[in-house]
Amino acid sequence: MVQLGLTPWRDVSELLVVRERFYPSGLAGNEDRRQTAELRRAVDLTNVWKLRGHVPHAVESTALLVDAILHHDVAKNSVFDVRAVYSTAFARFVTGYCDTQQGRAFKMSMFDMAEELNMPTHFVDMRHEITHSHLPTLQRLQIVTGEALAWLWDVYWSTLDRSKHSATDEDRPREATHIDVDALREEFRVILKSYVKERRTELKKDPVTKHVNNACEPTSKKCIELCETRAGALQVLVTVLVDDRLIIPSDKTIGSSMAGAFVVWNGFLTALALRLDKFLETLVLYLVNYLVRPSDSNAENDARHEAMYKWVLDILLWRSLERGHRIAVRSLKRSVVETCILNPDVWTLRLAGELIQFSDEDFQEQWLPALEACKLSFGDPEDEDIADVDSSAHMNSVASNGDGDFTEEARVADVSEEKFAPSDSAAKHTRPGWHLWPGFWLPTPIGVLPGSSCGGQ
Repeated sequence: MVQLGLTPWRDVSELLVVRERFYPSGLAGNEDRRQTAELRRAVDLTNVWKLRGHVPHAVESTALLVDAILHHDVAKNSVFDVRAVYSTAFARFVTGYCDTQQGRAFKMSMFDMAEELNMPTHFVDMRHEITHSHLPTLQRLQIVTGEALAWLWDVYWSTLDRSKHSATDEDRPREATHIDVDALREEFRVILKSYVKERRTELKKDPVTKHVNNACEPTSKKCIELCETRAGALQVLVTVLVDDRLIIPSDKTIGSSMAGAFVVWNGFLTALALRLDKFLETLVLYLVNYLVRPSDSNAENDARHEAMYKWVLDILLWRSLERGHRIAVRSLKRSVVETCILNPDVWTLRLAGELIQFSDEDFQEQWLPALEACKLSFGDPEDEDIADVDSSAHMNSVASNGDGDFTEEARVADVSEEKFAPSDSAAKHTRPGWHLWPGFWLPTPIGVLPGSSCGGQ
């Protein structure tokens, strides 16, 4: 027996039109106004549907998140207002999936529900931060909103049938023109791991001419093609690079060298940044977003935090990018410094200090006072301690060639510096207050100065 149901949209073709407006494809960069108008029409039509009857949570969440993006205009709205709109939309999106839609006698935790829905668990972390703590920074909200829209595409929008002659069932799968996120992630893993293997083979055969990267062109071409033909593929590519630790040495420890990772990846990442729109911004903001997350261990001793710090510093000081992307890099650098100052920690303040130091005088005059004020309230993590960490800014300014790779002299110098780096136990403490003395302690009776004789001896 055929089961009839009422939908707020006229027919499935109307729903598909809204999908195309929410996820436009093929619009050139000079058609931003047209794209904004299409997004606004999709949001308005969704609001009309809500007056007619029940709207699936995926559709409503997409409209809320897109509406938050449309409100992102700091010239008209304050930064706090924009953050509040982003936060409200995102919190409602996560709560609707992980809490209010549970129909069980004994409800699962939001984390368990997220895992059951194959939703990234850091969505729940962000929702808890919005609800119980301060509003996240604007950059973090932008990143997580993009991730949420990509997730909604995979779990809902990509399952709709494109055919106008199909039934009106909103959950009917369509022909696979977009693969699911897990399959896309696995495809990127295979491509990137193959690249690493080929690149290391090249370096072993001829380490002197390591600026010749034959594996870069075919690999970057495959990744660019996937990003241009798959919705949300760019975000998936960045998460594979970072979360799978492909760009981080497997034996990375605190203070160890990153020169080998730079040699392997710089040429490939530069090629993507020059040919793939938004790649550089997405990668850097994702790295910074990881950097400002609380660490399970002491952040100063977290090797992954140090790796993120070095990568952001290295990317924003690429010489090969500043020629064609000077304005974009400067704007991105400003966003990174702002995020670091608003989220003070050992590595974020080091990163902000290095970026300001290696910028022009105007940039230094704009951001140095804010950094110094932040250090006074947090405690200066640098001073002498910053010398313990090899600076990729120094590597770039001294020994980087046009392709963003390092010369052999720089790599040798980096390794030699690392050999004599102090151990973790001897690291200086940066936070104010009492700390355990890291050196050897000689017991001395009370009232006797250290080094003086005692008991007539």
